[in-house]
Amino acid sequence: ELEKLEKSYDEKSHEELVSIESNLEMKQQNLIDEVNKTIKENYEKIQYISSSRRGEFVEKIIGRVVEKYGY
Repeated sequence: ELEKLEKSYDEKSHEELVSIESNLEMKQQNLIDEVNKTIKENYEKIQYISSSRRGEFVEKIIGRVVEKYGY
């Protein structure tokens, strides 16, 4: 009877452990996905800012050239 109870307890413990591991793996994957999404969004923002600044920089250069040499 005691062995049966022990085996039942071990099986139940194992099932709970497997469930916890599965949940943790899902949470970990969700966090990884969220971090990757954030990285992508930040990269896109950096690219936008970089290209905007390049555009402003080019416009300033063109403005200076026009000031110096005319149209």
